[in-house]
Amino acid sequence: MLGRLRQVLLRDFIGGFVIAWMLANGLGSLIGIFSTPLELLAASLFNHAVRDTLGAVPEGMRAGLVISGVVRASLFFLVAYILASWLYGQPKPQKDDTKGKIIDGAGEGNGSTSQ
Repeated sequence: MLGRLRQVLLRDFIGGFVIAWMLANGLGSLIGIFSTPLELLAASLFNHAVRDTLGAVPEGMRAGLVISGVVRASLFFLVAYILASWLYGQPKPQKDDTKGKIIDGAGEGNGSTSQ
């Protein structure tokens, strides 16, 4: 079942699109980590009406926004990495059942003998 899913994701390039979407969202979350506190700072410095109506922005709100952005970006990057390594990772060499040797020649028995 997972093998068939992997083949469909690879053949139709759906896996590549999903990985690119995850990386783009992770990058957007990283940008949001820096832009949200700057947005709050700009609003409190340049717009006195916002400061008068809302009051000072609590420090916990800023820290919570940064922490949630870091967690969100980390999860996007982690899922993209896991999916990419599952889809595009190196396949393990297959062994011949009759002799127990590696088929692609990456193992022992390369033709040279040393004594």
